[in-house]
Amino acid sequence: MTASIVTENIDSLRARRLREPGGWEIAFRSGNEGMHHQLYLNGRLRDWTDTPEQRRFLLAKTAGPFELSIAAVAPRYRAVDLAAQLPAEARQPGCVYRVRMRRSHGYRRHWRLDVMTDRGTGEFDTQPVARREIWPQWLARWGWGEESFALGGFGYDGYNALGFGTAAFGDGPFGVETGEVAFDAVLTEDAVHQIMLRTASPDGRFVDADPAYFRATVPPSPPAGLTASDYDAQTKTLTFQIQ
Repeated sequence: MTASIVTENIDSLRARRLREPGGWEIAFRSGNEGMHHQLYLNGRLRDWTDTPEQRRFLLAKTAGPFELSIAAVAPRYRAVDLAAQLPAEARQPGCVYRVRMRRSHGYRRHWRLDVMTDRGTGEFDTQPVARREIWPQWLARWGWGEESFALGGFGYDGYNALGFGTAAFGDGPFGVETGEVAFDAVLTEDAVHQIMLRTASPDGRFVDADPAYFRATVPPSPPAGLTASDYDAQTKTLTFQIQ
């Protein structure tokens, strides 16, 4: 049986801001009985239901604009990331820039990858909009056959170092392969951004890549308040003021 998602027959999506400790309660209605539901945030799997009857998610406090998608799946696939089957606009929201960079052994511990942007102004900010460590502490750098041989899965040595034959073959020293740094940068300005990837060392040295242009389309923010400001009894028209 092939895993597939269902996005039809799901409606009445509501997001309610929580006071303490913050975040959102996401509620929805679905006619897909007997199926579990998944929550996708900016095209990434974020959560899934524990039972077919569940119709609510609790979303931790999230910075920046975000777009939500709810999908129904067969129970066995509830924890499987099926984002590739989402509609194109849900897989790649207009406010999200996908970052991908080859992680090589030329980078030492504590080197980081910064995403710099000019926010559409023509002048780059001094602070990045997103940042990741290139070689995080949990990712071992042992080569194939160098440590704890045969204690992991096939082709995995040294505290689950990158598997032999599973990453960028031949890009590192013998028996040591590279992986990929991949994460999202969420942009908050509706504009054409210049995006520049910067690799920075702990001692302040850095190298900037050539900038690329990215057109960001930011979803509208929810109103802070909605107040009835006028009512015309003759035309039976009620006017609201949006804050």
